[in-house]
Amino acid sequence: MRKINMKTRVASSFLSAVTAIQSGAAAVSNSHAGKNPAVPDKPKNVIKGTVAVKKPNWRIVNDNYFYSDSYFEHSGKERDAHLRTMSAALAFAAKGTSENHIKMLNNIGFSDIKTYDMDKTTADTIGTVLAHKEIGGEEVVAVSIRGDDYKNEFASNFLVGEQGDARGFASAAKIVKKRMKAYIEENGFDFVKIWMVGYSRAGAVANLIGRDINRRPDDYLTDEDSLYVYTFEAPNCSEVPTVYRNIHNVSDCRDIVSEFYPEAWGLYLNGVREEIGDAKDTLMAKKLNLIAPGYNDDFKEVNKAMFVMKFSDFIGKNISRSVFSDTLERHLSQLIDIFFSMTGIQKAVLAVYINQVIANIKSDKDLLRTAMALFSDSDQDKAAEDAAAFIIRSLDKAASEVKTPFSEQEYSAVKDAVKPIVSALIPIIKSDLTTLTIDADGSVVTVPIYHILSFVGNLNNIIKHHYTASVFERLKALDSYYA
Repeated sequence: MRKINMKTRVASSFLSAVTAIQSGAAAVSNSHAGKNPAVPDKPKNVIKGTVAVKKPNWRIVNDNYFYSDSYFEHSGKERDAHLRTMSAALAFAAKGTSENHIKMLNNIGFSDIKTYDMDKTTADTIGTVLAHKEIGGEEVVAVSIRGDDYKNEFASNFLVGEQGDARGFASAAKIVKKRMKAYIEENGFDFVKIWMVGYSRAGAVANLIGRDINRRPDDYLTDEDSLYVYTFEAPNCSEVPTVYRNIHNVSDCRDIVSEFYPEAWGLYLNGVREEIGDAKDTLMAKKLNLIAPGYNDDFKEVNKAMFVMKFSDFIGKNISRSVFSDTLERHLSQLIDIFFSMTGIQKAVLAVYINQVIANIKSDKDLLRTAMALFSDSDQDKAAEDAAAFIIRSLDKAASEVKTPFSEQEYSAVKDAVKPIVSALIPIIKSDLTTLTIDADGSVVTVPIYHILSFVGNLNNIIKHHYTASVFERLKALDSYYA
């Protein structure tokens, strides 16, 4: 278990438990939330609609949502399964362009809809939609941040910085906060309730904004009871963990994305964590076997949620935030930006090119010697240089054999990224070669490449919990409207 954020987790769990007791529901449950006098179980004038969600096979399906103005009659600190599911629907609608998003807001009665960056994506944009509705004589401002199908914006996810809040998320939060304040001022409101939602990257952005609103509510013409922040599968983003009960962070305990930035880097979530998903789910850990065709064997069955947490801790222990910031983030961000700037034809060419590079690496007579040098006790910087040269040689050879998808400038950026990435991976892989695991009978077992092989070998099994359709299914199981 983590040590760095134990106080925050304990405090968050305590507040979650208190809130759950007040509502008669368990903090983590596979049945719908119990009754809470402050949260009516059957609100009046329910509006029904559909939202498109993505399944792990990338198939898009429609699911139902249920909206009621009565969701905002109680404090934003209250746990409300119905508002939580509706917030997920609004967050999941915030993807790609704004067409479906606007349709949903219109359906539930919000007007004066204003969109920002929803029809374009760059490494510096953040898609946002703002709207408002008068409910019970008070204005509710809906703030929805794009968290899916945002293409080049993905590049900013790798900008973390050496200290403080995660830089990419913080920069986006600053943009959205400016838009919110301008929208509130333009509409002449003197007091507002704020309903803010975000999924994945957008969840981290909403989390940071929610923290800022709690610190300075007067700047947003609101108060802590009038703030309703719902994030879904949000990665760690905040330098200081604060427990605000009006920020509800919903995440599957088996989803690696919520552990995207390790807590060992001094990054956390603000608010209260509301875990969903099967905490008893397992996966089959892997171990290295050089004789096996796939170079890996099943090792033993382990708890999936615990493995995800241990993998995040392992990465945080073996690559520091300063090293990542100094040597990796710029290159990774550039590579992601290059990829999402490609056309469909260029991506098809890229797939052929990568396959050729891999074939060249496998057939190169220097492969074994280069790999052995990487993980020996020799000069690691020289070994990294040799490995980088080996990979670049394979890249150049492939470029002479098949069509390359890169421009001259892009290809230069790709080659510049090779050595920093190799240098960062060496200590991680070397550490994993000597991983010790305590078996059930008390014996110590050496499991080479335990973390990395297990992660790669179970990637599809782990990442499926992040898809919007998967998250929505688990939320519906906690909402009596769908029982």
